[in-house]
Amino acid sequence: SSYEAFAALADTIRQYRGMVYYHRPAADTPIEILQAYKKFVKDYRIKSEIRPEYLPGTLEKGKVYFTINNAELWAMLKDCKQMKLKPGKDIGILSHNDDIVKELIFDGITTYSTDFKLMAERAAAFVLTREKMQEIIPTVLIRRKSL
Repeated sequence: SSYEAFAALADTIRQYRGMVYYHRPAADTPIEILQAYKKFVKDYRIKSEIRPEYLPGTLEKGKVYFTINNAELWAMLKDCKQMKLKPGKDIGILSHNDDIVKELIFDGITTYSTDFKLMAERAAAFVLTREKMQEIIPTVLIRRKSL
């Protein structure tokens, strides 16, 4: 599902000079996201970097930044403000796991995310019925102005 989200954004990402993914090796994020990212940049011939963490002040105009970590996202957005960089124009930002704040800040942050509402509905149904289920919850790409 990560690969599909990246691929759906390929034409937009190609408008930038490259893409940076902040991957924390010690974090509990699924290794499949890293694998999907590597496959995507190879398949679509996107200039790419993988960095272990976001360091404040390191944003470069003309690049797309992808992070799973919200603290990194907030630091990037703070730097955008200080450096006078406009997400969706000067840089691109893609974040993982949508929430209401990402809809509101900086005219919206593009995300791809598990459908948490559907997940909650399925969990509630299980609690009510105790009927066993196994289901893959779809991933949703939400395009906003940051990319």
